[in-house]
Amino acid sequence: SGLDALEIARQEPCPDLILLDLMLPDIDGHGVISRLKSDARTARIPVIFVTAADAVDDIERGLCGGAVDYITKPLVVDDLVNRCQHVLATLGAA
Repeated sequence: SGLDALEIARQEPCPDLILLDLMLPDIDGHGVISRLKSDARTARIPVIFVTAADAVDDIERGLCGGAVDYITKPLVVDDLVNRCQHVLATLGAA
């Protein structure tokens, strides 16, 4: 759930990367990323949306909300791994 994700992200050690869906049972992914980015403890954790929501508005809102990437389902696992590695190599080292 989104609330569980927020709680886990605030624990030490914090995650290096968060894969986040838009469709969650309690708060949606947009709400989660908004809370992550507004909290100093989690603001620098890169977030990649991995979701079936492929509307242009969702993609734009996700990226403008702070996501470093947006991947729609069905996904290709090798592509997901490569994109995660890229984010970790570039942003994760910051």
